[in-house]
Amino acid sequence: PRDKEEREKGLPTPLMVDVHHSRGLSDSQQCRSNHGHCRRLCFHMERWEGTCSNGRLRCCR
Repeated sequence: PRDKEEREKGLPTPLMVDVHHSRGLSDSQQCRSNHGHCRRLCFHMERWEGTCSNGRLRCCR
């Protein structure tokens, strides 16, 4: 569905940025800058590297 793609791109949310990497990046942006993908479930050949968009999605690499 198209709304999933819209959500993947997403708008940067200023709230709830993780303390560990608060270089002005949201966790979703952090994930992508590390060549990760935000998904609900990671594929079996991917590693789960953290969370995206306030913990609803996982960062898979």
